Amino acid sequence: MIEGYQNIKDYLKSNFEGFKNVVINELIAYYGEKYKDEIVSRINDTNFIFYINPKKRRIKRSHSDRRKENFDEIKENYRKTRLEAKKNGELFNLYNKKSAAARFVCPYNETDFTSMYNNGEKEIEKTIFIPLYFVNDEGIIHEMIHAVMSSPLGLIESPDYKILKYKIGLITSGDKGEDLLEECMTQIEALIIYEIIKSKGISFIDEFYPNKSFECKYDLFIPSVAKFYKDFKEDLVDARITLNLRRFINKIGKENYCKLIQLLREFEENYFDCDRGIFRELISKVINQMGDNKKLVLK
Repeated sequence: MIEGYQNIKDYLKSNFEGFKNVVINELIAYYGEKYKDEIVSRINDTNFIFYINPKKRRIKRSHSDRRKENFDEIKENYRKTRLEAKKNGELFNLYNKKSAAARFVCPYNETDFTSMYNNGEKEIEKTIFIPLYFVNDEGIIHEMIHAVMSSPLGLIESPDYKILKYKIGLITSGDKGEDLLEECMTQIEALIIYEIIKSKGISFIDEFYPNKSFECKYDLFIPSVAKFYKDFKEDLVDARITLNLRRFINKIGKENYCKLIQLLREFEENYFDCDRGIFRELISKVINQMGDNKKLVLK
């Protein structure tokens, strides 16, 4: 276990680029060589900011069966690192290549990918915020996939404000169901890439994470959409990387797609108060109808 604030900063600086390049290569292998340029350019154009969360004084205690054997050691390591970071006035920003984005956004609570327009630099900044000790390699990979699936559409300007419009994968409308679907697709891929990397003995910040596995709420919904991903994987990858959703929707049927989004939104909103089996059955039925529609289109 690495100890000491400066040691951790040095570790991040020395090992991040190697980890990032490994993930890039695995994403190219998974999605296909034809998407290499988009994958490389979109990730290399993203800023990664590692930080110590100033609002979290301690690592919360999870169920004992989920904790790593050295949970207490990691917890104490976090406490010391946080105090050292606070003393050095660097609670927020441990390591990043360009720090302009840090002046605008501090998520505080979780790993996050965001795009913003930097008025000072007159440029679009794509940034992944990574709260050390609260996320593992899987979480970083998840956000890197968002970066691959993201592209700015334009800047809306008025005398009072500027709004950057950008697209991430399937997300076009801001509907919660559509957001959930894209997150599930991303998490499925993150889990696959993470397991491949682990099988090769590659690790980056896993040792700082106190639990045996990463906590991700989207895992709850993956069983409901796994067939959707499996049946339309090639089309989904192409639609999300090229940001051309229309071609994919024409294959599966717009009505079917809208119905799936509606069901996912209602499922998420009522997850703890509903018969989940009914939702899963309805979602499965819609996915089958998508398959039937695709067969008709391809005839």
